[in-house]
Amino acid sequence: MDRGADIRLVQELLGHESISTTQIYTHVSRQKLRAVYEKTHPHAKEKQ
Repeated sequence: MDRGADIRLVQELLGHESISTTQIYTHVSRQKLRAVYEKTHPHAKEKQ
């Protein structure tokens, strides 16, 4: 996940019916989560 895998693709590969199940078995580092948030969330403040 930290290298950019799409969680929906991982869900399909693992055969999980629910995305919640996939989230239990996969982990994203706080650094990756923060980077995605800052890049995509409309209320995120971009660091200069």
